[in-house]
Amino acid sequence: MLSKESEKFLRLFRVEMMARGKKDDEMEEMEAELEDHLTEAEKDGKSINDVTGGSVKEYLSSISREMPQENHLKKWMTLFIVYMIGIFMTPSLISGSFDWTVSQFVYYALLITLGPLAIYATFKYIIVNHTDFKTEKIDKQGILTIILFSILYMGVLTGGLFLVNRYPVFELFTLQDSTNMIIGFILLGVIVITACIIKKYFYAVLAFALSLPNIIAQLTTNSPGSEQYLIVSAVSLFIISIIIIFGLSLYTKRKDAENK
Repeated sequence: MLSKESEKFLRLFRVEMMARGKKDDEMEEMEAELEDHLTEAEKDGKSINDVTGGSVKEYLSSISREMPQENHLKKWMTLFIVYMIGIFMTPSLISGSFDWTVSQFVYYALLITLGPLAIYATFKYIIVNHTDFKTEKIDKQGILTIILFSILYMGVLTGGLFLVNRYPVFELFTLQDSTNMIIGFILLGVIVITACIIKKYFYAVLAFALSLPNIIAQLTTNSPGSEQYLIVSAVSLFIISIIIIFGLSLYTKRKDAENK
């Protein structure tokens, strides 16, 4: 049985190889070899430092150079960030309230560059420190970390949007509300169709569901920014959120029942 230090090293190996785009079968084969190697080393009284030569980072880099590259994690991470930008922009565009300002573009540029780094760092921390090596189940502290990170991440995104709207810095150009709405509907269509093409149907439904409150408010009030518009969109978003949560709960229960 491996020590906790060795198990942590193997989890780190798994995350690093995934991030570097290594083939899944090659990664699993190398992980099995490393596990056997570490088991024998521990029997001989050796530590991780003895196995890696004192530098875990360099040891993993040397292994990485010997393994073929195929895993598409980076591509999917990029698509996910683009998707997140799209679903944040679309509701504002459909409501006609999107502002084409310097602060808006700086905000989305930071979201593209810093967002993936924050997600990856948190993902790596949880997998390495709070995941069981054999079952791959996340412990309670890991789940709590995910919840706290999600709340913090969404808070930063929401707070960023507030600051962007409060401090536009400089307005690049102004479009009519109707033009913004057309752009919003086109962007929503692209997101939904693309998600369906790559068979990510949940993301297609989620993108449409998050834009639906503004669509409903537009159809029923036709007065963006008014108190009635805000009430209709807020109530619609609440109802749709309940439906999504309920649907996910049913889906999770069905999957658990199928796996038993």
